[in-house]
Amino acid sequence: MTLRKFRAWDKERNEMFHVGDIYINLKGKIFLDMLKYKITDDRFVIMQFTGLTDKNNKEIYEGDIFRADNGKLWIVQYSSTEFAFVVDCLRFMSRPFSEHMTLGAYIQIDHKYYEVIGNRHDNPELLEKETRKA
Repeated sequence: MTLRKFRAWDKERNEMFHVGDIYINLKGKIFLDMLKYKITDDRFVIMQFTGLTDKNNKEIYEGDIFRADNGKLWIVQYSSTEFAFVVDCLRFMSRPFSEHMTLGAYIQIDHKYYEVIGNRHDNPELLEKETRKA
């Protein structure tokens, strides 16, 4: 059974934090961590833990960027059409038929070949650098 964990990127403070609890009140308003943060606009980006870890046993979250031993960089995203976490090769994201597959199929083969090196919010330069190479 996969543990449901979340983290959030605060766009105002430019910082990531782990979310302890998510509350939804009777009016449908969403709050994080003991009603400390009210989700009313797009200030926060909520990311879910995939249930998988990399070769250093680091948890892999939606939005993470990891490097495979072959040097390719991949980004983890949630696909609402596939109802699954997927990975896309950054080098080929601008092409119509990029390298794309479900995260479970890709990384569960052997996680010792993959290392999380950042995420799309803390390290946007990784996205820019790799997609320019394509």
